[in-house]
Formats: sequence, C-alpha cells, structure tokens
Amino acid sequence: MPARPRGRASPHEMRSTGSSLNVNNKLQLFMGGALALCLGVVSGCPSDDTGGSGEGSTGGSTNGPGMTSMGDTASSSESGTPDPTTDGGTEPAENGEMCTDDSGCISEECFVVGPLGGVCSECNEDTDCAETTGFGCNFGNPLTGMPAVCSATGEQGEGCQTADACAEGLFCPTLIEVPGIIEAATCSECEVDTDCMMGQFCAPSYDIANIAGSFSCVDAMSIPDNDGCILTGTGEECMSGNCAPASLEGIPVIAVCSPCNEDEDCMGGTCQLPGIALDGTMLSLVPGMCV
Repeated sequence: MPARPRGRASPHEMRSTGSSLNVNNKLQLFMGGALALCLGVVSGCPSDDTGGSGEGSTGGSTNGPGMTSMGDTASSSESGTPDPTTDGGTEPAENGEMCTDDSGCISEECFVVGPLGGVCSECNEDTDCAETTGFGCNFGNPLTGMPAVCSATGEQGEGCQTADACAEGLFCPTLIEVPGIIEAATCSECEVDTDCMMGQFCAPSYDIANIAGSFSCVDAMSIPDNDGCILTGTGEECMSGNCAPASLEGIPVIAVCSPCNEDEDCMGGTCQLPGIALDGTMLSLVPGMCV
C-alpha cells in the first residue's frame, strides 16, 4: 500500500455464549478476551503463521467485511463436544439466532465476532456471495441478532474483504480493527489521501452501533467533534484540530474529532478522551471534553 503523504500511516494502521449470559457478561467477556489477546497472555493467540490451524490461528475462517473470526468454527464432533443436532438436542438455528459454529445453523454459516459469540447468517466471507449477488458479505452483529448478509450493490459502506467485492472505482480499507478480536472493512471512496483531490483528506465516518461506516474524501477543518478522523495524522481534517482515540476499556477502537487530545488543549483543565460504551445492546460513542 502506498505511504500516506506528510508521513501519515494508512487509515487502518491505527489499528456463543449460552443464552444465560446477559449483555454485560458479554461485554466483560469481550474486554477480558481483548485485553488478554493484546497482552499476549492467552495461549493460542493469533500468530503471523497463516498456515496454522486451531482457534488462535489467523488461518481460521475469515468473515466479511474484512473480519477475521476468532471463534472456533470446527464442528462439535471435531472439538469433542456432543453435537446437539445428533445427540437429541436442539435443531440448527435460523438466521439471526445465536450460534457457536457453522453446524448450529440451518445456513451452515455462523458469523463469529470473537468472544461476543456468533449469529447464524447468510455468509461468512465474500466468496459465499460469489454465486448470488457477486459482491461482499455485510457485517453481522451477535449483540443485536443482525445476521451477516450478502451485499446487493457493493456500494459505499457495504462490506468487503477486497476491492473486487465493491462497485467499480471503490476501495476496501479497514474501518475498525481490534487486533485478534475484530476487523471490519467497507467499500469506500478512498483508502489514502492521494486517492482524493489535492488538499483533501481520506477520513472515516462511523456507525459504531452497527459496526459500519466508510472512508470519504473531506476538506480541511470540515469534520465536527465526534465524527471520525485519522489518529495517526495531524488532525487537520477536524474543525477543532484535534483527533483523539476512542477506547473500549483502554483499547483504542476508532478515532474521532474532539475538543481535546491532551490536557494542554484545555486551558488549565483536564482532557477527558472519547470512549466506546455498551448502551443496552448497542455500542455507542462517549464524547471527549475538557473538564
């Protein structure tokens, strides 16, 4: 990938449980898994060896858009756990219902989002859509029961793993990434600043509740607070001039324009950085502010 001008990194370099678990349990599980994986203390963490196998290998199933599943999609018979469909248990689930692996779904497609679990879906990756729509696989959300489905258009904001799954002229940059947990990419107008007109910036917009969004070309000082920006840049795209990380339990997930990025921006006050929180069954942005 070409280097971004002014020494910037690329936009994406910043980067089931049983029914008895409630949403807060899922968030705690998600963060525990994320922190452990990022600190490298969980056995079987993803390695650079894409040829490996097993739960921690990046050679596991790849889910769209651009998401690498951390779940074990092996059948229950392979894992040693009794298969409920052959052991007098429940029948495979409909799309939109929770699952742990492909065998638990009628569609045989369980879209897994790391420790958050999985949701029975129409697709797991772009290739699952090759014989239907011919475009990418839109992201599924186990928290809300939203299944992953094949994009019908490949237009901006639709899921992808490569630009081949997007409409002509669009790119497929990574939009959201938490290493070892989630990686989502969407069809976008640009991938780097040089894809835009001179003086413009390639910046993300986020629909964090639905793990969605896309990159677009924007003018300098045009993005208001709480909208997406490039953390590794200069903040020139923000009206405030400040681009700050928004973290979930200390792990940066996205970056947004903010009144401040450090205490020095607050004229004697303290900078409270933006954050990501769980609001019911939705992820939501907590704005940054000077306090």
